[in-house]
Amino acid sequence: MDELPQLFNILKGDMAFVGQRPPVIYELGRYEELSEEQKKRFAVLPGVTGYAQINGKNELSWDEKIKLDIEYIEKVKKWSFLIDIKIVFLTFIKVIRMEGCYELKKGSKSDLSS
Repeated sequence: MDELPQLFNILKGDMAFVGQRPPVIYELGRYEELSEEQKKRFAVLPGVTGYAQINGKNELSWDEKIKLDIEYIEKVKKWSFLIDIKIVFLTFIKVIRMEGCYELKKGSKSDLSS
């Protein structure tokens, strides 16, 4: 239910169903200070679900999420709709199993590389 407002953003064309999750402000920092590699993740619309969400979600550090987001962008260029179908299917499975449904606490093991 908490994703319902994002469905309106999809209908408006501001988001896609599959893409990288939009970062929260404390994760992103200032856009001007991001490396060129980090800026690549903005080449596609943000999505309700994405490659990082099916590969660890909240267990991943910010750097790991960026790496997976960029990997998704490369895969979507090659596999297009097929990779999106796979992500939607795996997202559904993870939601049913309630995998990764927690936030890491600041300073936790997986967050130390950020």
